[in-house]
Amino acid sequence: MRIGTGKAVLRFRDGLPLFGYGPPGGRGLNVPKGSADHDQLQVRALYLESLPQKLLIVSYDLASGSRLVQAALLRALERRGHSFAEGQIWTVGTHTHAAPGSYLGNGYDFFGQVPSTAGLYVIRELVRKGIEAVERALEAPQPCTFSVDQRPLWGLARNRSLPAFLANFGGELPLWLEELGVAPPVDLTPEEQAIDPRLWVVTFRGEPSGAPLAVWASWCCHPATLPRAAERAYHRDWPGVALDEIERHVPFAMVHQGANGDVTSLPSGERRIAQPLDRVREIGLAVGKACTEIAASATARDSRFELAHASFSPAREGLPKPEWGAATMSGSEEFDPGWRVKAFGEGTRFPFRFGPQRPKMPAMGPLQMLLRSVPSLGPSVCHPLWLLRLGDHVFFASPFEQTTHAARRAENTLIAHWQELRNETVTASPLGLVGDYAGYVTTEAEFDLQHYEGAHTLYGSGQLDVLVRMWSAMIEQSGAEWPPAALDLPDLFGIGARVGRVLEEI
Repeated sequence: MRIGTGKAVLRFRDGLPLFGYGPPGGRGLNVPKGSADHDQLQVRALYLESLPQKLLIVSYDLASGSRLVQAALLRALERRGHSFAEGQIWTVGTHTHAAPGSYLGNGYDFFGQVPSTAGLYVIRELVRKGIEAVERALEAPQPCTFSVDQRPLWGLARNRSLPAFLANFGGELPLWLEELGVAPPVDLTPEEQAIDPRLWVVTFRGEPSGAPLAVWASWCCHPATLPRAAERAYHRDWPGVALDEIERHVPFAMVHQGANGDVTSLPSGERRIAQPLDRVREIGLAVGKACTEIAASATARDSRFELAHASFSPAREGLPKPEWGAATMSGSEEFDPGWRVKAFGEGTRFPFRFGPQRPKMPAMGPLQMLLRSVPSLGPSVCHPLWLLRLGDHVFFASPFEQTTHAARRAENTLIAHWQELRNETVTASPLGLVGDYAGYVTTEAEFDLQHYEGAHTLYGSGQLDVLVRMWSAMIEQSGAEWPPAALDLPDLFGIGARVGRVLEEI
């Protein structure tokens, strides 16, 4: 196996609308060096190769990956003589809520931030700097081996939707801890116990030197620590602090999200914190130091690498049309949701409704039904899914934010099916925000309460079961040789056609 790495700094002008908190998210600023909130958004590329398998992971300090950017990167790489199939490149977001939007090529470009713009300026920078990082990663890949390890990291995050989470266990939190099999510290609150604390770390070492080459980590905590404001600094949030800490000891690092859907970085019992940057540093340093310790003790001996890819079409799978629930208009705990939620609670249900979206109360009522007739104002019509096997560990990747127990359900099913189909024992964990953005995934019990996570589960209560079935079907495909595949550019108000002009420029 060989790996290559590369990095580049993203530079945006002041005033771009930020994606993550919706229209109230504010605009970004480049604050002077030396300021407490100074930071630089980045793009990182990690190239994995064990022919005929290869995977190029392009990680952005953004809310999510993007099919539009992925397609543009594929075309740009082809012009430079690099051949990749559609499933062999990921664009991934660290999920910071302090970076620009308007780069997805779907309806979130219109509704996700204000003002809504077809962000050709943003896409140009993402593609140009993405290619810069990728070219460095492809220059001279080095032989390596790796190991995949995990340890629990408690006390830095909490479940922001505890009633919905406990609905999976009849209200009994001890049943979750029994299933998890990892005992939390005795002083944690119920919210802090209702998460999956496992920090997964892939450590790559040179072969035969054994020198550390890279660390790739995933954990479950929303990087939404910095509050919304009319103007605020572009910032990587806690993943940026973690990366800087890891790279004090290792040449290259990436950090991504696992089961972050219902997990917040805000302290237990508080909606706001007096010093958000202190919280950013607290979480980031703890994650970074834990990754460094795991990597230092890791024995990198494996080189097994398999990849499988599928396209999830909700319509083809018989799921209902996408729909946002009323709770998505109120917001979750990352910012003050207003008087209605404080008075009546977060969940907004319409119990007299029938069908797979029951009991979702549509946001904006009949107006959403009208907007849904305009395809470019909805999510992408299909979404990428992957299985990535590294050694005895399998990552199941998607554009979604999975809640703690939704991801656990998928994990348990995939492990059982892998054993049944291939007679191999593996571990598994989720990776979110890969290749696109498409809302949340919840269990049926969570969906029924229609908190923010259930309201943002676009395709109804059966969405999780369909995704698990598709991931399971991909197990037999894992490791197969890759045919060339075309990827159509998603389009919003003609932006896809203009990407071609961006490619000519770069």
